[in-house]
Amino acid sequence: MITRRLVCWGVIALTFASPSLAAFVGELKLVPVGCEAEGFCTVEKEFGYVDLWGLGWMARAGLLTDGASIPPWDRPFVGQPFEAAFIKAAIIHDHYCDRHVHPWRQTHRVFFDALLESGVREAKQASCTLRYSSAGQNG
Repeated sequence: MITRRLVCWGVIALTFASPSLAAFVGELKLVPVGCEAEGFCTVEKEFGYVDLWGLGWMARAGLLTDGASIPPWDRPFVGQPFEAAFIKAAIIHDHYCDRHVHPWRQTHRVFFDALLESGVREAKQASCTLRYSSAGQNG
């Protein structure tokens, strides 16, 4: 009887347990100065994101980025590739799409969550995720 109660309370506790809070780790610095105007930048120091479940997603120093993969025709509606709202999430996403460390759905999910953490409105975030994840790398 006691074992059954403990199991029930354990299941209830796990059901209502909240995951940890997501957060970016480190300061994102792109080099050289003014590289955004050229369309390609290098990540100067390691930069990362810890997702809602506590899993770390780290982009290495030296990563070359072209910012968020937003087609030119969509930029008036969505925003620019190096906009503060997108760049952190885009760097983490690109790093893991290139390396295939996690399943592609998990990588795209972390992009969605990182956009939310960056302050991107949910509707715009969903639109970005659907457009660029489905058109991008599925690997």
